[in-house]
Amino acid sequence: MRKRRLSKANPFILASVILLLGISGVSVFGLKLWETPEQRFLKGYNQEVKDCAMAKGLAEKEAKEGRLTLLVPPPYENDSSKMPYAFYKNLADEYGVTLVHINSCIGVPEDDCFNLVGRLLLEKRYGKDHMCQLYEKMHVAQYGPQKKPKDSTICP
Repeated sequence: MRKRRLSKANPFILASVILLLGISGVSVFGLKLWETPEQRFLKGYNQEVKDCAMAKGLAEKEAKEGRLTLLVPPPYENDSSKMPYAFYKNLADEYGVTLVHINSCIGVPEDDCFNLVGRLLLEKRYGKDHMCQLYEKMHVAQYGPQKKPKDSTICP
């Protein structure tokens, strides 16, 4: 019976192993490169934010770095030109707000705390009722006048 030596390994097998290791390494590194800024933000947000105070702190940090960021749910339908997504797009295009689409339609207290900082900054920049009036104007343009409940606390 003949024994094979490692030093005389089949060059095809050795090349295949090296190629496989190379492809694996590139794949793992490539996934990091293909991560969008929105995905990177959410990854950090989910790791860092554990309560409302932390969410507010992160939003304030974003604002100090010159970014006004809001967390918004993704459109439920293919047509994202309808409300409220048209409003969000307007905030991004006209007001420079960075929108981060979260994968949840359920309100999470930390997300609300994060967004509160952004809404207060928008109020400070453009006036207390400006965003409500903008939303109302866009809503009326698409659906007609909306009936407000008498005890609405969202907009005056």
